[in-house]
Amino acid sequence: MSRIHWILGTTVGLIAAAWTASAQPMPPGAPPPGFSPLPGMMAPPPPNAASFAPGMGWAPAQGKPRPPAWQGFAEACLEGLAHRAAGRAYLKARLDLSPQQLAIWQEIDSISSESDAGERQACAKLPPEAADPSIVQRLDTVEARAARQLAHLRKISEALRKLTATLSTEQQKLIDQSTPPFPF
Repeated sequence: MSRIHWILGTTVGLIAAAWTASAQPMPPGAPPPGFSPLPGMMAPPPPNAASFAPGMGWAPAQGKPRPPAWQGFAEACLEGLAHRAAGRAYLKARLDLSPQQLAIWQEIDSISSESDAGERQACAKLPPEAADPSIVQRLDTVEARAARQLAHLRKISEALRKLTATLSTEQQKLIDQSTPPFPF
């Protein structure tokens, strides 16, 4: 990087920092002073409009309700189950399985359904909304989930290996690039 670029970058950074430090606080959602949208631009939201974008990893201030778009732990867990099931259905449709492969797929589907039932029971035990669990509670939850996933992986591994041994080259490419990454 040349010296001129470094000096220019430093100058712009200092000006931006000074401007930010001297800026007057504005109410959330209020347009900057003197702002008027140009033709084709979206008008700013009205003052006191609710914002539905929660901060990354931050809980709302005490006493304020969560935005409607936020979902609790139990709901997110069930959503993950639905995504995996959809991924399996999509993959099955795309693979266009032969009758021999379909029999192996039924075994995979059966194992996945059993695992999903156990995961659904675990989802039901999660709190519907985020409480601030202790680090030990979070550790126990993660450890139990990892144990369930490992048990499922051990059950489904043999059936998946049998299926992949019967796949054509095109089918192998599809299953190798499946989305979500591991829908089983």
